[in-house]
Amino acid sequence: MTMRWVFAVLLLTAQVQAKVIQGTVTDASTGEPLPAATVHVLGAYDGTISNTEGKYVLDLRSLPAVVEVRYIGYRSQQHHVTEDADDVHDFALEPVPIEMETLVVTGEEGRNIMRKVIAQKQTWWDSLKTFRVEAYSRFVYYRGKADNDSSEVVAIVESLSDGFWDEKKGWREVVKDKRETENLDLDFAVPAAAGVNLYDDETELIGHLMIGVTHPDALNHYDFMLTGRRKMDDRIIYDIDVKPKHRLKTAFEGRVAVLDSVYALVEVELTPNRAFLFPPPIRELTITMRQQFSNFGGDYYLPVGYQSDVNAEIGMIGLQFPPIKRQRVSRLTGYEVNVALPDSLYEQDRMVVVDSARVEQDSLLVQTALAVPLEDIEQEAYARIDSTMTLDKAYQPTGFLARFIKDDEEDEKKKNEKDGEKGRKLPFQTKPEVWFNRVDGGHLGAKISAGSSKSRAAFAGGGAYNFGLKRWSFDGKATVRWGASNKGFVSLEGFRGTETRYRSRLYDRFKVSLRQIRGLEDYFDYFWREGVKGTVGYRFGRLRRSGVRLSGGVNVAQHRSVEKTTDWHLRGDIDVQRPNPRTDPGNLRSVFLRADIEGKNSGPALIFGQRKIALEVEHSRSGFGSDFDFTQVRVLLDWRIETLFKRRLLPNVLDVRVVGSAFAGTLPRQRFEILDAGGNWFSTFGAFRTRVNRPYEGEKVLEMLWEHNFRTVPFELIGWRWAAERNIGLIVHGGHGRTWFGARTLAELDYAPQYTDGFHHELGVSINGLFNLFRLDFTKRLDAPEFSVSAGLVRF
Repeated sequence: MTMRWVFAVLLLTAQVQAKVIQGTVTDASTGEPLPAATVHVLGAYDGTISNTEGKYVLDLRSLPAVVEVRYIGYRSQQHHVTEDADDVHDFALEPVPIEMETLVVTGEEGRNIMRKVIAQKQTWWDSLKTFRVEAYSRFVYYRGKADNDSSEVVAIVESLSDGFWDEKKGWREVVKDKRETENLDLDFAVPAAAGVNLYDDETELIGHLMIGVTHPDALNHYDFMLTGRRKMDDRIIYDIDVKPKHRLKTAFEGRVAVLDSVYALVEVELTPNRAFLFPPPIRELTITMRQQFSNFGGDYYLPVGYQSDVNAEIGMIGLQFPPIKRQRVSRLTGYEVNVALPDSLYEQDRMVVVDSARVEQDSLLVQTALAVPLEDIEQEAYARIDSTMTLDKAYQPTGFLARFIKDDEEDEKKKNEKDGEKGRKLPFQTKPEVWFNRVDGGHLGAKISAGSSKSRAAFAGGGAYNFGLKRWSFDGKATVRWGASNKGFVSLEGFRGTETRYRSRLYDRFKVSLRQIRGLEDYFDYFWREGVKGTVGYRFGRLRRSGVRLSGGVNVAQHRSVEKTTDWHLRGDIDVQRPNPRTDPGNLRSVFLRADIEGKNSGPALIFGQRKIALEVEHSRSGFGSDFDFTQVRVLLDWRIETLFKRRLLPNVLDVRVVGSAFAGTLPRQRFEILDAGGNWFSTFGAFRTRVNRPYEGEKVLEMLWEHNFRTVPFELIGWRWAAERNIGLIVHGGHGRTWFGARTLAELDYAPQYTDGFHHELGVSINGLFNLFRLDFTKRLDAPEFSVSAGLVRF
């Protein structure tokens, strides 16, 4: 007999020893179902909730048992269940009328009640160290608006988990069974089944950190107003409205129900306030949350059930997705309080772990006692939805950009067909290398690469023909990595071709090619180099996108000057390009060291702020056989600092860039530094916006650029909700910097360098988020009569 059969027999035996009851909970006077009624076993931490049709199912672990149903505004009802009792137990609850003096709505009384709730919570919260619980959750996805009865169920996923909570380490969950409609793959990501506890001091909700209504400082963040009283048995339930004091801070609003004398929450219904905003392409997202609590006859009020409705509208100009609605219901039962939890749960950062082996073997969700009963529409969906009704089809977008959203399944099918026709995929990738400037003329070539950052070995190389110089250029680089996660590397590269005389931190030759083609001045100067470079390095840190990387190596190259070869542009040869300045020729032999420090970054630097520091030192001396004697130090710092409204998904942030370089000895021209300039109409963070066409140049440079993104807050302050809902925000920015040349260097130069004989200062304001894609910048130079209006990509 296999272990799987043994497990099945043991499982069935365990179920025989207990008893499963089911039934409905209704209003005795009207017969209407009572949704989310609390059904629990007296003297045990076991319970469940009824669904929207009033149906419930409860697994009784031992008999005899007393099952009690509670519902605010009704008299509780108990049933004594024995082994011989019937399996169906319906509860018809009698409404409890309130005969009290007329309620005078008052904020002070509401505050006093919540002050007692907060104090009472601390009396038992501090002694609650851990718990273990069995959690069930069901997520139902609809296509259509929330208030539209024609909305259609497109997917269902259910999970059964063991949940674990530690007061210091937080929530962990091990999924032990999962069931879903046929259009969802078994590996479909399962969200935390029941990790939401609105009794907590704080709740993280889709990136927003919300102050809880029972937080010790909740009275400073919320207005609480007593608006009604109801009864549950002979106990008074206080209904208290919740409103945030500060409309710019993300917080909850709604209603809480407080049980008198013990001053405990028994039910909450909350939704995030209007400061709960999201960037595009999310146009609107609303969440309504309901949760029920019980002490199960013990000392602690713990969640019994949780329900939420999420409605989202996603789209942008030219692309619109159907409205998405998601309903969730969770049930928690079988609490074990203040028990030891396995240390292995917290060895990794993942909150939810799927026990794949157990999921494949178990069929626990077939046992109806472990789940909140399905509603009729959900049962019909399970029977109707097949594997062809994918979510891609259900949420097919419309608009002129929809053609670029490809069906993954169709793409995979075409890819398989293509691979079948052509055989095995080639082990390398190719991409073109094209640019145009006044020295190279047209540069036309290709790059070939094999391997990636995850490979132990990688190669990249290519060749191109420069039509202006009438020369071929080549380059190649081989990299070998070692150690855990390929943290160490050695690379060797060779090169022959033109190079820019100074290094831009924003632009490359391809990006500026259009300037000369349009008849504008070339951004770069150029020189010819041939040589090799060897580098060895190691990256420290656990996370891929954060840590420290140290590297160093040797650079051996020959440098020569090149002449301008063309003035061509689309409008003819009217505007003659400047000559290409002479380079200090000779053999360069240098050693270099570099340190890169990176924090966690969100995305591309042009759109998202960065957290990184780069420090590089290069040393060349005649003792190495070099024609140059110098030591140069370069520093680049990009850092994002959260400033205001840190609890929001997108808090206010300050982005700072600092660029600096210094040297000793005699610096060759091909090691001069620059401060980047903006374009005539397009600019980006990292460049002076009032300086266009050509960068500032110098032997030494110093620059600080900054911008503070106030996001939508200024428009929220003045009540311009239309702009805030469309993620239109305000940015204040500035730039300060200068470059230096020595008097001797200036006298020896045979060209007129672009540099500042004093500090450049500029200050501006930007409208961010126009059409969800762009920003409009207005910038005034403070040390000269210059003003700039430019556009750029949206900044998140």
